[in-house]
Amino acid sequence: MKKDIVLTNKMIEKPVTISKEINRLIKEFNMSPSQINNGNCVEFADALFEITGGEIYSFSEDSLFFGHDFLKFNGLSYDAETPCGVSSYKDLPFCKRIRK
Repeated sequence: MKKDIVLTNKMIEKPVTISKEINRLIKEFNMSPSQINNGNCVEFADALFEITGGEIYSFSEDSLFFGHDFLKFNGLSYDAETPCGVSSYKDLPFCKRIRK
């Protein structure tokens, strides 16, 4: 089991747990994680970034994974389907579906 990352967001000055924030945002978006990742990932990554910081990654037009945004923080990649993060973006469920 992966250890969840706890960080402090300077804007709200309280500990924030990325996986809890991802799950909270999923409820706020009122969609399944796969629905978010298939049309709303830009908005989701932006919302998560506002809470946690980190870096937003977007695949370029010439990428096989074009059209998907995700957050990278402390070496892990996060999106709506990966609240605990993965070490490589290639392990994001969105990317795995495209490679099939």
